[in-house]
Amino acid sequence: MQIINNLGYNALKFTEKGFVDLSISIVNQDQQEQLCIRVKDSGIGMTPEQLDRVFQEFTQADESITRKYGGTGLGLSICQSLVSMFGGTINVNSTFGKGSEFIVNIPMEVIEEKPLFDPAQKKWVQVIASNPDVRTLIIEELKELDLYDPKGSVVLCYLNNGEQLDDKLSHVVENEPKSILVYGHVNTPLPLMDNARLLSKPYDLLSLIRYLQDDPQTKSVEEGVDVGNERRKVSAMLVEDIRMNQIVAEKMLSTLSAETTTVSNGQECLDMLRQQTFDIIFMDIQMPVMDGLEALRRIKSEGLAPNTPVIALTANTFDSDVEHYLQQGFSNVLSKPFKLEWLKGILDKHALKEEGKDAN
Repeated sequence: MQIINNLGYNALKFTEKGFVDLSISIVNQDQQEQLCIRVKDSGIGMTPEQLDRVFQEFTQADESITRKYGGTGLGLSICQSLVSMFGGTINVNSTFGKGSEFIVNIPMEVIEEKPLFDPAQKKWVQVIASNPDVRTLIIEELKELDLYDPKGSVVLCYLNNGEQLDDKLSHVVENEPKSILVYGHVNTPLPLMDNARLLSKPYDLLSLIRYLQDDPQTKSVEEGVDVGNERRKVSAMLVEDIRMNQIVAEKMLSTLSAETTTVSNGQECLDMLRQQTFDIIFMDIQMPVMDGLEALRRIKSEGLAPNTPVIALTANTFDSDVEHYLQQGFSNVLSKPFKLEWLKGILDKHALKEEGKDAN
């Protein structure tokens, strides 16, 4: 996870526009199963001279990079050390001004294999996306599973920021597709159609397959429904300054059927709480502008969210740290990087408990 975090964060940091593509797969290389991690971006790239020293400690491409983007220059060195510990390799290809691609291969043993989807439930998918890189990525993955058809009965529509859904779907709705899957912001309005569903960005193949399978159990979880017992979706605020961490947390919360509003620091959190309420708040501790501890103090002193549990997000999880955060008034502490089951446990313990009280 540390390798993925470091490579992903670097790619996002140095890509002001364009794309970042993270893929994880199992490949057979030299008769050895390998875990392959690829992180490709369209960012600033590197010169051959910069490539020669990219894995050295405390190294940035140049001093202007350090001033503009920040960082200690340790991230890639840590990745190389971790990969070496696992007996793997890490390589990089880069063109100055056009982006970089990091490729990690780590030897592994496959214990058991399961198909990604049931062939009996196979569906043909067409793709609508104005971003050519996104469209190519999605189509290539669908083709590998033999699921792509430019006239398929399932329409997958990927929206860029600011795009309107009606403009994208006008020419396909007339053909009455069986279902419309929209990748967009959590507040993207859907057409008044029973077969339209919203999937949260960023796109990932496994989430798409879950929707295509039409598994009643999966559907009930995704729509915020316990099997046999309906309940409304949980509204969550995520307070986190690092974009990579935002993406991971948003995806996990979406999987657990939470409607998430994300802000980047404590001040933005306070501003948002003056406008609306939430069932639960996930608060990073170390942030610019206003950190999590000061934000919590202000929330309590101003009475902004008197009945809302506030969960501390931190990598500092020694017993003394946890005790300190609880004494400051946090409802619980979630260790970073966290797992999906930990997040689900927090939601079940706090947000759903408060919802049950409201129902009574």
